[in-house]
Amino acid sequence: MTPKRFIILALIAMGSLTPLLAQDSTKTWPEQIWGIGAAVRIATIPFATQSAGDVSSFVPILFYNGKHFFFNGLEGGIIGYRNIHWRLSAVARTHFFDIPEEHQNTIQGDNVDWGVQVRYFPKAGTYLDFEALIDGNLKLSSNVRFGADITSGRLDFRPYTELKIKSSGYNSRYFGLTLLDVDWGVDIALGMTAKLQVWRHFYVFGAAKFTYLDKNARALDLVDRDVLVETFLGAGLANDRSKPRKKSLRTRAYIRVAHGWATPSDLKDILRGKSVPDPY
Repeated sequence: MTPKRFIILALIAMGSLTPLLAQDSTKTWPEQIWGIGAAVRIATIPFATQSAGDVSSFVPILFYNGKHFFFNGLEGGIIGYRNIHWRLSAVARTHFFDIPEEHQNTIQGDNVDWGVQVRYFPKAGTYLDFEALIDGNLKLSSNVRFGADITSGRLDFRPYTELKIKSSGYNSRYFGLTLLDVDWGVDIALGMTAKLQVWRHFYVFGAAKFTYLDKNARALDLVDRDVLVETFLGAGLANDRSKPRKKSLRTRAYIRVAHGWATPSDLKDILRGKSVPDPY
């Protein structure tokens, strides 16, 4: 039996056991703050290029605010400590590397930033973040962010301002493209996220961010933009804010495991068992 077939059978077996695990669970769970959906992301490419000056992608988004962990769009974290004014978390955030589409599969720049976040709540509705992060290529960066949570009727609105401190290795990879050594620098950003309830559980999501690059990145011949713009627009499902959250959910806890392989093959070849793996 090949390793791939063994993994498939193992996952099927685990999936068949989950209803039994769920039936044995007697603990009830209150409804948490949640949301799930998808969005189109459009961002400007910082580099001089003869192709389009922006790049777009379709991304899933997830929201959850629990006692021990959280998801907020394209980031998530495990909460280690929390009180009325402080929260300490291990965090992970999707890191987009905006380059022309024809080079994306070759360079494979998108990855994840991992690190630690300390969040301070000066007063209700405001927060101050301190983050130390490292990406999959061991490039260091840190963020200082101040923001506010504003609710008005059916609209949740979160404006923020951010300072991003980038190491020399970070700047050399993401702006020097590993071809040039670039000194460290500090980006300044203004942004906002918004969530609007349209009807019951249906919401539309939006976000925008404007980043002014540091002087060392701006001075590169490879870079032809001083300000980068990133926007998101999407829709999804979330708590019905017109009703109180449920104290006990009918569905008991269960575990679900899934795995998938990417392929450029069309559905006909997949159903015939003739799919080929994606080289990227």
